Amino acid sequence: MELVEYLHWIRQAPAPTEEQLARFARHVLDVHSWYKGSLLAGTELVVFLDPNLYDGEMDGREITDTRWIGPREQRRVAFGALGYLWRAGGGHRHDYRIRPLEPEDPSVPRWDRGRYPLPRLPPEVVERCGMVLYPYVRGREFISAIPARHTRDLQAIRAGREHPGAAALRSLDDDDFEHPYDAGGKLRELEQGEQVKIARALQNLARLESASFHPYR
Repeated sequence: MELVEYLHWIRQAPAPTEEQLARFARHVLDVHSWYKGSLLAGTELVVFLDPNLYDGEMDGREITDTRWIGPREQRRVAFGALGYLWRAGGGHRHDYRIRPLEPEDPSVPRWDRGRYPLPRLPPEVVERCGMVLYPYVRGREFISAIPARHTRDLQAIRAGREHPGAAALRSLDDDDFEHPYDAGGKLRELEQGEQVKIARALQNLARLESASFHPYR
């Protein structure tokens, strides 16, 4: 989808309010165990707007957010048309499902039946509203997961591997792994920086319809 087409399409739903943006930032932060992701590569995450998520349906077929507990009307109030996706296993993943057509198409793999077909986001949206989220977005949980998940990556960073959080990560010691809730303060600045990434991406998304952001005005 081209940027102009996407901008026209998302205007079918109301622009997100500041309250919805803040609420969705907290939702994205809490909804998955990002601290389990790759320490070296991080997790590629993109926020976007989708009028179908606002309506809760497409072509008469109900769309559900598997991470939302409650009626779709409540999700609409909470988040409007906001959505997110992340890269995993060479492809993109998301939490949105659509009621399958009846009868189901047997040529479609069972695991993929009911998966909501997200629009192809313009590169400009991916660039401005995307980020690489590192697992210390949840500092204490990340520290507690290091022995089981991140030992090799941390060793590489200690050995000189370049990384945006290298200085703070190299300050961690074995005692910190045994007492992660006491050691969380060592990564506080990194943790806050990752949370700012989410908020900044959402603010960029909110500016999509503004004259200062629109490249064709």
